Amino acid sequence: MKKLLLILVLFLGFIGSPYADFESWFNASNACQKIYNLEEGSNQKETIIQNLESMAKEGVARASHCLGQLYEDGFVTRDAQESFTWYLKAAELGYPSALYKVGFMYQQGEGVIEDHNQALNWFKKAAESGDSRAINQLAVMYEFGSGVAKNYKEAIFWTKLAIELGLPYQEKLNKLELLAKTEDEETKRRAEIETAPIEQAYQDALKIKRRLTQESIQLKADLDLVKYQLDLLNAVWEAKDELA
Repeated sequence: MKKLLLILVLFLGFIGSPYADFESWFNASNACQKIYNLEEGSNQKETIIQNLESMAKEGVARASHCLGQLYEDGFVTRDAQESFTWYLKAAELGYPSALYKVGFMYQQGEGVIEDHNQALNWFKKAAESGDSRAINQLAVMYEFGSGVAKNYKEAIFWTKLAIELGLPYQEKLNKLELLAKTEDEETKRRAEIETAPIEQAYQDALKIKRRLTQESIQLKADLDLVKYQLDLLNAVWEAKDELA
């Protein structure tokens, strides 16, 4: 019996921290659900909100996320800035849904100054946690160049990931792959057009170089001939002088 109790104590000690995290999440979720189910005019609202704020300040991400929802929905008082503050707190703790919400609010400029770089950063974090909404947003952003440079290859990457999560985007993927292929061909064609004059100038320069080389060789030969003839003439004159 004592051995069993010892094992139980050790087991509870081992799972204590994860269990405490789950219990905090459960309590926050329960409070969040409860406040949405309150009848209008209930005097329990303030108490529940205070409990949620207390849990949020203790680092319970679910409580912070719930407060973000309450201020976003206007269930307390509609306040986008307060909503963003709580969502951001939850996101910084790694709460998946909050990661997406922070990205979305940065993208739309709700409760915070619009910042597409921040939106992209938080959407990617949310996507890495498996949030299909964030993955879809990234695919759209790269497809249309919304807040980022248009990049069909990036759009294809995120669209394929969305398909793996079960979203019906095969037709969209086919369209993106065709656009990417067309863009590659157009880029290649423009490069060829841009480099054509340079290539032509290079070939012309080679022709001129070959012609000048040939002319210099011919000139050298002519000079050598003239020198030979002068040397020969000098030799004749010297022989004539000796005879005289």
